[in-house]
Amino acid sequence: MSSSSQEAIGEQENFEECRESALEGYSKVDWSSYGRAGVLSGSEVDLIKSGEETPLEYTLKDEVMAPRYAQALSKVVSSVNDKAALRYVLTRMEDVLVAEECGLSLKERVELFFSTKTLAEVNTDPVSKIRDVFMHCLSTVNDAYCSKTCAAILATILIAQSNSQSKELLEPFIIWLCDQMSASRSAKKK
Repeated sequence: MSSSSQEAIGEQENFEECRESALEGYSKVDWSSYGRAGVLSGSEVDLIKSGEETPLEYTLKDEVMAPRYAQALSKVVSSVNDKAALRYVLTRMEDVLVAEECGLSLKERVELFFSTKTLAEVNTDPVSKIRDVFMHCLSTVNDAYCSKTCAAILATILIAQSNSQSKELLEPFIIWLCDQMSASRSAKKK
């Protein structure tokens, strides 16, 4: 086996360990403090807590609960800087996007993250808004696991929502991705 293949296997194992650590990080986060500080509403805190206790498939099959849960997760990404909270929430968001057994299409699972009430109030394109949330996270959070997971989520959302006008939606993400790849190549050459 080549050394690059061994490195790829090692990276995958490390990523899986980080993923498990991120899910275990749920218990390290004082979710109620976000409710007390007004970052999340009490019902959003309850949704995140119930998402930990209830199988994801059941949550996603509930037409009322599913979008509220997904939007609470999105709100954490846009409002919280705590690495443990972000790792947990990004991992759960990724779980929502890959949950094929729930009976929703990928497009339907992606649309769970778009709050129609919030977006109607600010009169903005929902895909642009969610893209901006993830681009902000990618540019401010200095954590390899968060960056990789966030980039995967954003790519999935943009692909699922792509249309004839998607070039302008994709451009900031593609520029960020190219910058990351250039930085990675430069670091490997040193």
